[in-house]
Amino acid sequence: MALMISMVLVPNKKASAQFFTGGEFSVNFLGNITVDVAPIVGYKIQNFRAGLSPVVMYTATGNTEGDLSYGGRVYGEYLIYEGFFGHAEFEVLNTGHYNWTALQIQHDWVMGAPIGVGYEREITNGVWFKTMVLYDALMEIDLNQTSAKANPTVRGGIVYQF
Repeated sequence: MALMISMVLVPNKKASAQFFTGGEFSVNFLGNITVDVAPIVGYKIQNFRAGLSPVVMYTATGNTEGDLSYGGRVYGEYLIYEGFFGHAEFEVLNTGHYNWTALQIQHDWVMGAPIGVGYEREITNGVWFKTMVLYDALMEIDLNQTSAKANPTVRGGIVYQF
């Protein structure tokens, strides 16, 4: 389970099309410890949102081993009905596996296509709770990739709109 904290800045709430920016911070304690930091920038038109996000992710896989990944995501979300939305993204990460004792580093490019559904609800004026469950369809296809992530991924957090 991951915890995601997002902040979205919206210049004008009354406009039908809006730019937004913010970021995600997630920590996963199931299995390995994973920390994911991803600022976002995007555009919203009525019920559709699309954005870009550079990503830095670290996964501790042992006492002296870990995976450091960096790359980017492109995503889209569509509001389906009263807070429920569909989410799809494509990501490319350069994953480096580090063994600090043996001083070994191995790099791989890993692609992902997490898709899923989510729910958002306004807690108070301008503050929203958002959560989603994502399943990476590319992780199940044998592309000779080594990914530190696991299926499914649960993200959740707080969104603040100005």
